Amino acid sequence: MKIALIQHRCTNQYQQNLNLCVERIKQTVQRGAQLIVLPELHTLPYFCVTEDPLHFELAETIPGPTSNALGRLARE
Repeated sequence: MKIALIQHRCTNQYQQNLNLCVERIKQTVQRGAQLIVLPELHTLPYFCVTEDPLHFELAETIPGPTSNALGRLARE
């Protein structure tokens, strides 16, 4: 099994980060990847250095925008 590990710098722009993930996933699939691993937090900058209750609002439901987008991509 060919595995791809994707790392990228995140901006504060959710959609821009998600689009970058999708682009990189497609690139690795073209290179034969069967399992693709994304960073723990891949749609926004890593905010877990401190515990701030304001960050709780960033949690997404499942299904939600990110799981829906990546699910569609997986079906392709």
